[in-house]
Amino acid sequence: MVRHSAIKWRNIYYMLTYAIDELGFMQLGDIETEDCGSLDNLLASIMCRAMELLERNDYLREYTKKQDIIDKYRGTLDIQKTFGTNAHMESKLCCNYFELNNDNIYNQIIKKALSMLNTRGSKISLDRHIIIKRHLEELSEISEVEIDNVNLGELDYSALQSWYRTAISASKLVIEQLLGMDKEGNYLLLELSDDERLNYIFEKFVREFLQLEYDKAETTNTVYNTESGRKMLDILMECRTKALIIDTKWYSKTSHNKQSNNRELLDYGETYSSLERGNRTLNCLILYAKTEEEIRLARPNTRFAGEEKEFTIYECIIDLNQEFDKIKKDLIEIVEKYL
Repeated sequence: MVRHSAIKWRNIYYMLTYAIDELGFMQLGDIETEDCGSLDNLLASIMCRAMELLERNDYLREYTKKQDIIDKYRGTLDIQKTFGTNAHMESKLCCNYFELNNDNIYNQIIKKALSMLNTRGSKISLDRHIIIKRHLEELSEISEVEIDNVNLGELDYSALQSWYRTAISASKLVIEQLLGMDKEGNYLLLELSDDERLNYIFEKFVREFLQLEYDKAETTNTVYNTESGRKMLDILMECRTKALIIDTKWYSKTSHNKQSNNRELLDYGETYSSLERGNRTLNCLILYAKTEEEIRLARPNTRFAGEEKEFTIYECIIDLNQEFDKIKKDLIEIVEKYL
């Protein structure tokens, strides 16, 4: 029988695989989650497993296609350019060939992720720290990359082998989760607590899961520009006649302010009602993640009649301390109930 804490960390790993855009690239299989205890240690476990796959496939041997005018024949001869550039007049040849290039952007990103785990990760087990440091020594000749100069979202690695794509996806996951990001996707200059980062992961998991696996409504995280500033709806689901706004909350302790959460969702509902002129029936839902402590709901059904239209604010709990397939099933049932 699996311990509850082990189920929780395994489920966080599954949520992380949904929380990245390249879901199919994470091919790590089973990873050790029972002794994780912290998000950074879980990320370290994912990264160590990805590096293990790379080692099996000699990941440092990356070849780059080059074209040069050289003295001796190499690779394939480009006859047209050899004569078109008059290289033959100087007894030279224009050749296309592949050159070993370890210092590429992919290895630089992998090194950055390992370096961040080594220097900024907290509560990482000693055995994983040793593995991470060993890999950093192997990558000592790879250039340091300033992550602000790299757009991870636009990085094209579709042509790489699957085990390489897995490592890049794991590296992106580490970089984004260790830096922390705000709701608009901008990197924060401070490190967030586990609860804050887990809240972002939970929110993105719910949104990405519904986008991928619930086809009865369109799921987005819409941003509205209002007189009082930008309003981002964490999760907005719309079908022809109904709309559902979901605001996710993750807490490890029950000292949170439910009244504040209610006001926040009230603001979201008013914003949507004032800007969307359709005839959709609107519901709003505060979705609490239950991990280990019991969460007591304050006011399950709060009806609000605004200037534009009426909508209802609901509260609901999803238990993350159960098997992941049951979590997904429960999430679908929750949406079916309130949408």
